[in-house]
Amino acid sequence: MSVKVVSESWDYFDWKIDKKKQVYTLKKDSYIILNLDINGKKKYYKFTFKKGFKCDGLSVPKIFQWFLPNWDDKNMLYNLAGVVHDGLYGNKGFGIFSREDSDAIFRGLLRDSGINRFRASSADWILGIFACKHWR
Repeated sequence: MSVKVVSESWDYFDWKIDKKKQVYTLKKDSYIILNLDINGKKKYYKFTFKKGFKCDGLSVPKIFQWFLPNWDDKNMLYNLAGVVHDGLYGNKGFGIFSREDSDAIFRGLLRDSGINRFRASSADWILGIFACKHWR
């Protein structure tokens, strides 16, 4: 399946941030709607995250955060790329998306958030190598 992010819209995401532990906890139910191009057909998907949902941002090791930050307080779409990816991986793509599709969605959200192609593709490549154990 070929998946490409066409556009996105989202509710206000209010996070309780524990910078020391790099854990972000959602303080209220929130959602993001993605308009995806799947094999040439456009379709909307709504991802809902419940109050109490926890994530660690983009899971970037500190040594590489100069290249790709773990979290960006000024760019919620960037952060949501990691949130949606965590949701997809934690639920095996909800039986809809493959691991490769989930990584493509992540890469597309990074690009839409302003990250250049090289950095977004590098993050996708690293996921392909190291994130397989998180696909459950």
